Amino acid sequence: MVLTTDEYYEDKSILTSYDQFHFGAGLLGVKNFPLKMAEICVQVCKKFNVKLETALDAGCGPGRTAMELCAKFGKVEAYDYSQSFVDMLLEQKKKRNLVNLTTYQGDSHRQKFICQSKEFDLIFGCNLIDRLHSPEQWILQSKEMLSKNGLLIIASPYTWKPEHTHPKKWIGGFKKDAEDHYTVNGLSELLTPDLVLLQEMKVPFVIPDADGTYQYTYSNCTVFGTTR
Repeated sequence: MVLTTDEYYEDKSILTSYDQFHFGAGLLGVKNFPLKMAEICVQVCKKFNVKLETALDAGCGPGRTAMELCAKFGKVEAYDYSQSFVDMLLEQKKKRNLVNLTTYQGDSHRQKFICQSKEFDLIFGCNLIDRLHSPEQWILQSKEMLSKNGLLIIASPYTWKPEHTHPKKWIGGFKKDAEDHYTVNGLSELLTPDLVLLQEMKVPFVIPDADGTYQYTYSNCTVFGTTR
């Protein structure tokens, strides 16, 4: 039986796997992925001279990346559609006494209406757009919500599936004009001329499955911002 997106992120075994993925040690010799992504976010912000004042982790899951960003950013907001993930984050936030972290449940399609801040120096969306029914909505809202020299960092293996996103709304993963149309191509088309692709990298990660096996794959990390 194929779980719907809502059912998947509320399934107890899935929640256990994501708890380990976010807060456990790295697996199979690969560094903890949410921690690594926080480090990459800070590194590229410094590289491109972006202010470290406000950051948003969209679709944050249990929230490890958001919590790590709190050490460098003045204010961090993080939300997820899954209330169970948000509850996990709130528990960790309390343990770490992160006073500059604001967390809430919310739908990425309505991001500009649910965020407390309306402008961010960094907007980070990881393993998100290929789980949205209308990813273009989130992408364009995020572009509008960036500060003048802010960065939009989108990372995912881009496993586009019809149960999450209708194929007509996929950003990539199909043929266009008889050529392979990758997600990075679709993102660039949506974001230009306001934002351009500044950097692209592949980041390995390992996620445990409920059956005791592991998924070892790569996240395609793309950094978009204004021309420098």
